[in-house]
Amino acid sequence: MLVGSCAEYDWSGEGICQEYATPLNPATPYGRCKNATRELAELFAQLHGLPVAWARIFHAYGPFEAPGRLVPAVLGALLKGEPARCSHGEQLRDLLHVADVAAALVQLINVKADGAFNIGGGQPIRLREVIEYLARQLNAEHLVQFGVIPVAANDPPLLVADNQRLLATGWQPRFDLHSGLDDALAWWRGTI
Repeated sequence: MLVGSCAEYDWSGEGICQEYATPLNPATPYGRCKNATRELAELFAQLHGLPVAWARIFHAYGPFEAPGRLVPAVLGALLKGEPARCSHGEQLRDLLHVADVAAALVQLINVKADGAFNIGGGQPIRLREVIEYLARQLNAEHLVQFGVIPVAANDPPLLVADNQRLLATGWQPRFDLHSGLDDALAWWRGTI
């Protein structure tokens, strides 16, 4: 079991990534390193007759997340009563609570999975909706500033996992978006 990233995919396509249909053409050094690691792992596995499950995680969020990522950055600002500076927020992403990511990895181990698996919820979520939900929970809508941070040129408008291979293993997420964001908010409240 090894962990990759949605950054391995070619982000210039349609935006819904399938393990064996979407081209692997990473646009970032991070994605290139993940993809190179996968290639070496698959070669090693082939040479030694071993199965290898490669889990491509999409957008995990929740407790212990790096402070600069979307959910903790927004919560960090709002919990301090500061403006949450955001892009336009129209990007569609596949967000999955970290506990569901961990459960997916455990499921792949339990079923002795082999091959690539997208680890995501499979549903496009507008980032603006995530930010607005968090702000409403804190009665801090007035602190959200959309459109003040530019969107990177290589930032795809849509990046979502086709998670059918993962679902076929019997895995199901425990959190929906709101319960997952509520859990993240509860955790970050205790740390900021």
